[in-house]
Amino acid sequence: MTAWGVVAAVVGVGCTVYVIFRDRGDESTAQGQIQDLKAQVREGANGALSVVTSGLSGCLDELDSLLPLTAAKRAQGLPGVQATAVSELLRILEARHDGGRVTLFVLNEERTSADPEVKKGRRDTSRPFKEGTARGDAALTFMLEGQGGICNDVDREPWDGWQGTRSRYRAFMSTPVTEGERVYGLLTYDLPQVDELSDADLDVLEAFATFIGVACHYALGRA
Repeated sequence: MTAWGVVAAVVGVGCTVYVIFRDRGDESTAQGQIQDLKAQVREGANGALSVVTSGLSGCLDELDSLLPLTAAKRAQGLPGVQATAVSELLRILEARHDGGRVTLFVLNEERTSADPEVKKGRRDTSRPFKEGTARGDAALTFMLEGQGGICNDVDREPWDGWQGTRSRYRAFMSTPVTEGERVYGLLTYDLPQVDELSDADLDVLEAFATFIGVACHYALGRA
């Protein structure tokens, strides 16, 4: 596991425990779990991990501010939390790569399409994924059944159903946004150059996807 993967694991375990207490209706313990998780993330804020942990810590602060609110107000605040997470993720990856773009695709309740709700980085327009097209069916299947992965050259190693769909990018990595068995969408990062993405990059993408999945869970629910 890479160093960034250790941070991802801390976030994943901490958020899982938090989810258990929130679902049991134990608000005080759940909020305490978020405080503990923030402390653990901040303790890792040294050396190469500092940029990752500081970004996650800021996102956890924003989620923490939503917890005392009503369900309706949490839902209203969710887009802001998502935008903060996407911005922090791009900031981290920009230190390693040039010209990247982060996109959060949000799955609809019918699971028939996923729209690009938040995009940061390169100005190219992201297209939605729609059921009934090769591109859309491949992406929707990946969201519902897949695991995070990297494509370092879309010409040399294209993913099924993704051929010919790029908009000025040559490589990408993607991971589903989930919480337990609930699926909320897809988080992606793409680049105009090949052979730069690594397991460390994927680890940090998955850490932020874990955070976004937990935030969605308490703002939206969904079976």
